[in-house]
Amino acid sequence: MLFLTPGYSSSSTHFALVKLPLVKHGLSNGERRSCVNELAPPRWRQGHHHPVHSLLANLVASDRNDMADEPPPPADMEWASEEEAIGIEDDPELQAALLASMMEVQPGAPHHDAPAAQQPVPAQAAPAPPAAGGVSGAALLQALQGVHGAGQPQLAAPAAATAVPPAAGAPAVSGTALLQALQGVLAAVGGGAGAAAAPAQAPTQAGAVGGAPFQQAGAAAAAPSGRSSGDRHAMTAKPTIPPPAWTKQAESWVLPAGSQPDSAVLPSMDAAGGAVAAACSKVAGQAVSLAPAGGAAGTASASIHLALTPAEPGGSLKLSAAAVDAAVSRIPAGASLVLSLQAAWLRAAEVLGGAEAQQPGVADCMRLWQARLAKKAAGVLASDEDDDLFFAGGKHRSAFLQALETASVAPAFLDAMVCCAAAPAETALWEGILRDSFAALRSFSFLDADKAEGPMKRLDIVTQSPGMKRVLAAMLTREAVAAAGARGRDVEARSVLAPLLVLGTLASLGQPSMLPLTFPARDCFMQLRSYPRNRGTQVDSEYASLRRSLQRLAGAAHEILKRVATMKPADSPLRGREVLPAWLAAVAGSNVGRAEAGSYLNRVLAHRTGTFYSATDGFMVGCLAACLRFCRPFLDKPDKKQGALQHLDPAFYQKQRHRLAGGARERSLAGPLLPPYPAGLYPFVSPDRPEREAPHFVAEVFFATQRMVRVGLLPAVYRYQALAKTLRQGSEDEEDDDLPLEERASTLDQWLLYDGMRAQLLDPDFANDTVHFMELQARWLVGLMAGGPAAAKEAFALIPESVVRDMTSWLTFLIYNQSTELLGGVDIGVLISCLTGLLKHTDLVSSPPVHQSIVELLLAMLSPQLGGRGAQRRAGALGPRHVSPAEAALVTAVLGTGAAQTDLLPALMAAYSHADHVVGLDVDKDQYDKFHLRGCIDLLLMELWRDPACAASLTAAARQGGGAFAAFVGAVLNDLMYLLKDSLQRLEDIHALEVSKADAARWQQVPQREREEKQAFYESQQSTTRGFMRMAMSTLAMLNTLVENAAVREGFMHESVVNKAAAAAVHFIEILVGPKCEELQVDRPEQYHFNRDQLLVSMAYFTARLAEQPAFVQAVSAVPDYDESIIQQAVKILADKQLGEYEHRRRLEALVAAVRQLRGEADGGAGSASSGWRPCRPSRSHVSTGGAR
Repeated sequence: MLFLTPGYSSSSTHFALVKLPLVKHGLSNGERRSCVNELAPPRWRQGHHHPVHSLLANLVASDRNDMADEPPPPADMEWASEEEAIGIEDDPELQAALLASMMEVQPGAPHHDAPAAQQPVPAQAAPAPPAAGGVSGAALLQALQGVHGAGQPQLAAPAAATAVPPAAGAPAVSGTALLQALQGVLAAVGGGAGAAAAPAQAPTQAGAVGGAPFQQAGAAAAAPSGRSSGDRHAMTAKPTIPPPAWTKQAESWVLPAGSQPDSAVLPSMDAAGGAVAAACSKVAGQAVSLAPAGGAAGTASASIHLALTPAEPGGSLKLSAAAVDAAVSRIPAGASLVLSLQAAWLRAAEVLGGAEAQQPGVADCMRLWQARLAKKAAGVLASDEDDDLFFAGGKHRSAFLQALETASVAPAFLDAMVCCAAAPAETALWEGILRDSFAALRSFSFLDADKAEGPMKRLDIVTQSPGMKRVLAAMLTREAVAAAGARGRDVEARSVLAPLLVLGTLASLGQPSMLPLTFPARDCFMQLRSYPRNRGTQVDSEYASLRRSLQRLAGAAHEILKRVATMKPADSPLRGREVLPAWLAAVAGSNVGRAEAGSYLNRVLAHRTGTFYSATDGFMVGCLAACLRFCRPFLDKPDKKQGALQHLDPAFYQKQRHRLAGGARERSLAGPLLPPYPAGLYPFVSPDRPEREAPHFVAEVFFATQRMVRVGLLPAVYRYQALAKTLRQGSEDEEDDDLPLEERASTLDQWLLYDGMRAQLLDPDFANDTVHFMELQARWLVGLMAGGPAAAKEAFALIPESVVRDMTSWLTFLIYNQSTELLGGVDIGVLISCLTGLLKHTDLVSSPPVHQSIVELLLAMLSPQLGGRGAQRRAGALGPRHVSPAEAALVTAVLGTGAAQTDLLPALMAAYSHADHVVGLDVDKDQYDKFHLRGCIDLLLMELWRDPACAASLTAAARQGGGAFAAFVGAVLNDLMYLLKDSLQRLEDIHALEVSKADAARWQQVPQREREEKQAFYESQQSTTRGFMRMAMSTLAMLNTLVENAAVREGFMHESVVNKAAAAAVHFIEILVGPKCEELQVDRPEQYHFNRDQLLVSMAYFTARLAEQPAFVQAVSAVPDYDESIIQQAVKILADKQLGEYEHRRRLEALVAAVRQLRGEADGGAGSASSGWRPCRPSRSHVSTGGAR
């Protein structure tokens, strides 16, 4: 096969054509990759993927399915394979680099035409690929020469290059696919010089592995997929319209000309010779005299003379800026010229604040002095030598920055210097100082947090100045505008606030690969004695130290942003209350890819945009912490939360669409997709509008925080969980996903991951803010539901479903991570009312994944009392945990709410019956499983059934019959039948594979890949069967518990229920006594929770209890395929094995007799069922008393 190999010249990189027998001889993937690495130029090996590397890797991988001798790639490298499979398709930089390299142009360098003697030969049309078989070396060479000739002189193949026949038995790479790929490159280049322009014309791969080939020559290049025409990893398209006009004010924050005084007018010479001269002398620190230009000096002993010129009105004298500048230049520099000028400026301020300022002309002169002193100081800093050998950044600038860190610079003097800025060098100076002040925190260490005192003081002083706030507002506005069409990772990298907001203890991914992880608080934990084995008070003490630092950092970020948001109109033409929401919207919108990674842990890290092209967890959680502090004024008390609701109109999602730009369309709570983003609206920043049309600041902050929870907090949680799962791969407890990481961590990285998460996400200061915000959301949703069905449906059609899912997922995470006490400060009644209302009104909230998240939260709340999954999650290595007082209090609070006692059970039944409605949902992305949802509801129903007050709501629904109860029972019976039938079929598959594997010799003759596929299928069937059988047993146990209650049995007799119950009972018994179930044999059936005898006893009990009702007997007689021998066989099995109670067998025999009588009367046309048969009532000793009656 032909390979493109890099050659080098003094001015460019070109590709010589060499015939190398590398791929056609069945090399492994690793060997191929090594070859490609050898062929890649060094500049592409240093952190870059060569475009040809990706192209060839994809071509080689195209025949992977034909290479049976190669094992599949490791599961943990799935994301890397995707990176290669995408290749040049996704990255415009790589597309440009590929085309540039083929045109003898380095990326970013201009193209130089070849000399006339070396003009490229026009590319010939590549020959059509043969219909089948291989492609000749001549055809491949011709295609490659065509590509090469598109940008440089024609190169002949080396004379010694001869084709090497493939090794015997080695699989061959499809030459047709290779030729088509190269023809696609040729088509993209355009067949002539200068065609390597638009990256969008790079070839697009239709399938990563074994899919459609690259484009044919002459075919139109496909437009790249994704949200934007240039970058699929950007969450918004590059705008085609200009930004709103108000953002133009951010292009220059310089004050208009004339805002600074350029002269001072003195009323008379007497004033100049008296109070004004004294004031000037005080400022200059030496004697100053003032006299008309050309006249005698006012004071012979004065060292500085200020010349005055005539001014209007008559007799007045003017002191010019030039005269003051000359005097300023004579002020001694001292240790720091800027600080010396500041001292003079402060003396002028002292004069202005004293009584002498009331003298004629003094105040004007002092203002002029201040303006010129500030101008001089700013000029000194702006003209400082950056390349000073002894002072990084310049001598004066270094001294000034050091003075800022020691709080030696007065904010007022700093503001005066900023206000003097006019030239580009001066504006660049202050933007640079502001950026450098934030960047100084990059060296922050949690172990030596005290060393950050200087940079923090510097930030405080810099951001206090009205002028610097104006600079910061302009920079944030420019960042918000530039975020449109940009990757989230780039938005963070460009942000002036990033060095402050990114500081946290959460682990960060390695670059360019995912592992190893970086732990910001590693040194803090590693200094502890015997860490991580020795835990307890020393770890808790370290948590406290880390959290103090985190709280200070969050407080600083909030205060700085608050200073911008509260800018006065006199400080800046930009409205601070518009700048802050726009910037927050830009950060959130450009990072929506983090949320689109979903909650399915096996795929979270494989989402390339969310993992590698979005902002870090630390930056996003830092932004959320600042947002939550803006919410504190209306979160601290219930009455303030209630008062904030008047500003929270769901129409915000529709009217302020620019704030919600970015990402794919999301589903609303009501079910339909939210409307697409308008094409003519610039994202993130608000359109030009009067201030009265802007939403209330409470609404801006609330909805910004809500979205930051979605794109910042929850993705950080899911990434933590996915990383924890990745780190424990191969460990003994790999499959025990119910245990938190704390109870199974075994390696240092696992403990550092856990402790870093706990220090930041479970910080009471941060987590309390999140919990109170969730309560406010619950109040908001309850209020919307209370507005009536029509109004609620209209509102829920605007609200993203992620609002509820994020709220429930976060609270569930807190509970399962031993932070239940954080819920102690919220109104549990409001929360339960919200959850039950959302579950019950399936017409308002139609998404089963939303229902699942609600049910999982309820399960977490009641987990201390549950004997199922909740208990499993709380079990540790040393046995079950003791229920903490906070957990016990939460259970009591939940069960004591009115909503739980009257609405929760009916709501759970509604969610159970609605779980099948999955049309249009991506159940894989969000890990939705209706059987998992219904299994959780089974546990909750049984727990609530034990509480008489809660159980009364279910019996009331059963007495009403039909409606919700009928739908619930129908879903339960359908599930039961499906679970049993499906499990038996899977057990048959398992048995067949066990028989095949029993013959070891024959099993070894099966090809390895086929054996691996069958083994994977075998293990999958085992896992699914265990889950299905476990749920079948628990569902049947729930039914038997419910039918012990007389009111529930009456509910089963409703006309919409009884026929389903009768048919299910007959068919279920038929399956259990049938030949398939009787003859089924698998190794260790107990591992699948399959026990035919136990199932038969449970079903016999269920049937016998319902047989007490005449309506049920009548329904059994109406079952079309009823066969009395089935029930007789069941009775015989029970009797022979002495299973169950005698009373059950007697009732089944009575049922058979009664049905026979009914069918006989029907055949003979005589009598009614009720006149010829009476059900056999159980004796009092056999009546169960379980449940509420």
